Amino acid sequence: MRRSEKLRIEKTRTYIGYKILWVVKLFLEGKRFPTGNLSSFKWHCYVFDIVRFFTNDAFLTWFLEFDSESFFMILKKLYLE
Repeated sequence: MRRSEKLRIEKTRTYIGYKILWVVKLFLEGKRFPTGNLSSFKWHCYVFDIVRFFTNDAFLTWFLEFDSESFFMILKKLYLE
């Protein structure tokens, strides 16, 4: 795949939407952070921010239309894990 085609794909709504879901999933599982490690307290603060972001009306509406099943699979982690 050529670089220009890869860049075109990476700018699509679908790619960005699934990338957001993937990053949030890894963060909630404690597998990936922007830098280094986080204390438990700091991780919980960020999880709270993610919940606020996920429940924002505009974001929630967009993701429910985008891929509601994948969205709820990640949201379920907040309550079951």
